[in-house]
Amino acid sequence: MRIRRWPINYVVYGCNYIEGKGSADPQKWFDTIAKPAFVAADLSFEVSVLTSTVSNNPKTPDFYWIERWPDLATCGKQAGMYFDPGAKHANVAAETFKNWECMNAIHAGTVFYKGK
Repeated sequence: MRIRRWPINYVVYGCNYIEGKGSADPQKWFDTIAKPAFVAADLSFEVSVLTSTVSNNPKTPDFYWIERWPDLATCGKQAGMYFDPGAKHANVAAETFKNWECMNAIHAGTVFYKGK
């Protein structure tokens, strides 16, 4: 396979709830903290959350937070509003880590097959 720049760009976080938190907390956090900041910043990305329903691996994260960005440059520019020290919306990241711990990776890919 030839290596090339792929047109689909994702940031994937595998997250586990901290003690005392659970499946209702991401929606509460999103509705009260994240969504208002995302709307105010007019971000151009898509968010999905995947929760494992069946897994035979005890190391499977409680959920995956997946961001799809139009390109990696936009991701880098816009995500800085949350993680840069003194950033306008730094409370989004701070409130996030009161609920769960995440490991993240940036992925680029392409659709190999799309059926009917």
